[in-house]
Amino acid sequence: MKAAGALLLAVLLAAAPALGAPPEAARRAAAAGDLAAARHALERWLAGHPDDDDSRFLLARVLAWQGHHGAALEQYDRLLRSEPANADFLLEKGRTLLWAGRPRAAADVLARARELAPDYAEVRRLEILALRRVDTPAAHRAADRLLAEARTRFPEEDWPPGPGDRPRWQLAAGARVSALDNGYDDWTEFGLRLDGLAAGDRFHGQIRQTRRYGRTDREVAVGGAFPIAPRLELVLDLRASPTHRVLCKWAAEGGLEARPGGGWVVSARVRRTEYDTSRDLRGAFTLERYAGAWHAAYTLTATRLAGGGTAVGQRARLDRSYGADGRSLVGLTWAVGEEVENIGPDNLLESHVWALILSGRHWVTARWGLWWSAGIHHQDDFYDRREAGLGLLVRF
Repeated sequence: MKAAGALLLAVLLAAAPALGAPPEAARRAAAAGDLAAARHALERWLAGHPDDDDSRFLLARVLAWQGHHGAALEQYDRLLRSEPANADFLLEKGRTLLWAGRPRAAADVLARARELAPDYAEVRRLEILALRRVDTPAAHRAADRLLAEARTRFPEEDWPPGPGDRPRWQLAAGARVSALDNGYDDWTEFGLRLDGLAAGDRFHGQIRQTRRYGRTDREVAVGGAFPIAPRLELVLDLRASPTHRVLCKWAAEGGLEARPGGGWVVSARVRRTEYDTSRDLRGAFTLERYAGAWHAAYTLTATRLAGGGTAVGQRARLDRSYGADGRSLVGLTWAVGEEVENIGPDNLLESHVWALILSGRHWVTARWGLWWSAGIHHQDDFYDRREAGLGLLVRF
């Protein structure tokens, strides 16, 4: 990448006009692949020629190629203050945001560039890439729409594959172990989960086997999210256990998820859970916010047991994405409140709990990755449970 950056800069420097052009030292350094020397020469030049936007534009690209994304973005912001309608500045700022692992912010900047320069094919190409890396149903639909328009508007260009050619499924497989104190047996869990995306609809299916309190259970689950209006989805989840010794007999959940814009997501769901001798009804309200590489979520739940009281719980999560495509992430979850747990036949336990969990996923390649988690779960005076999980991810 460093050599490619140097070659690009050499071409750009050679094409720059003599008036206000960067010094010859920067030109030679870029041609030789010495980006550090090119940066030094450009910074010295700009110290005496602060209004030379051509040189500042090249400095911003040198910084981006070096991986100094924050410094590069500062230069682009300065350039855009003087020329806010410059599509080239917006294009390269969007590219830098994408390299910095901020595809959502990149897509917003590139959308502005496309509005200003609708015949700029490279802007559309990069915006499609940014939207795909945002990796949400709405973003995939927007990318597909832009790709169809681009193929019609620029038929001579070599465009990326369409919806039918890119990975649409993700399989997760792994295990989780939990160590309990106060004389309780440890827990183990093994599972497979398949997530899919087709025409904007999301699907998932899951099978798992868990062992708790000396009893083994199996469970299957299916569900999905389906657009029913612009920015609004219907969310469904159904699960059942043929053994239901410690897991529920069955559960059904439904709700709505809205995306009003500005990175906000609001959802409300209701779940009915059936046990051998009892049942409960849970309502959940979630507020989420995406801002660049950050994602924060807060959930409030209220669970009412048949013939019993109401258990109220809260959960907060903060994630940060990283990597060139922004699909890897690390997150911290904090939960506190009342919880209902099945600890055996005819025995539902309602207790005060808190939990702290660190988790994430890391994509090693575009198709292969790992998921992981570690945390502690405090169940009133009954036990503390320390858990760890690890698994494999594959996209196809």
